[in-house]
Amino acid sequence: SESLADASASSSPIAIWSETPSLTLGDALAQSQSLIDNTFDDQPELEATIRQLIGLAQLRGGKFEDAQLQLARSLELRKDQLGPDNPKSLELLLPIAEAKSKAGDVAGAITAATHAYDRHASVYGPDSEITRAAALWNARWFNSAFRFADAENYFENAMLTVGGTPDTDDPITLAAMIERVAVSVSEGELARAESHLRSAEPRISQLADSDTKLRTLFTRQFGMLLVLRGNVFELF
Repeated sequence: SESLADASASSSPIAIWSETPSLTLGDALAQSQSLIDNTFDDQPELEATIRQLIGLAQLRGGKFEDAQLQLARSLELRKDQLGPDNPKSLELLLPIAEAKSKAGDVAGAITAATHAYDRHASVYGPDSEITRAAALWNARWFNSAFRFADAENYFENAMLTVGGTPDTDDPITLAAMIERVAVSVSEGELARAESHLRSAEPRISQLADSDTKLRTLFTRQFGMLLVLRGNVFELF
């Protein structure tokens, strides 16, 4: 059987791309669906990888329902070949949750996001960096969905503590401390929000000048909080 590289001009994604230069890579490959279906019957790992690449490209390009289908099929193949706990299977779970969310399937996204975190925690342990990164993704998503109690729980899960104190040397913990302020503000807990930021402030002041993302986020959150608490004079 032919490969993607030497497929006929009528079905090749390269031909589709050149005929319609405005297509994204995900569009071009998706239009070669029949070619993919018929080419990799005996190469499931390769098919899973290709479908993952297509799905991620479609996710970035706004083709959310198509992305769901490709990523879900990739996950099925990975589970069959490698098992559900293999890292290559687990890495598909959050993209699937994101695709569901952006396609408007809020209930499905909640289920998928919760499942993604639970599987990461089970396989890698709750304190592992990859699990806490998944928790931070979930916290951001639940916050954006106005599910503040869930967001608060996941921000807590994202944080690494040492002797009960947040480890501000850990970048995921530091990000969670700063970003969870939005949840506290939404719930009217301004004193708690300020406490989180005050705890993070010493570490923020030690960040390298090149580390602008967290510093900018902290400054924005702190400024917003001071205004809300009436402490505008601290801004100057």
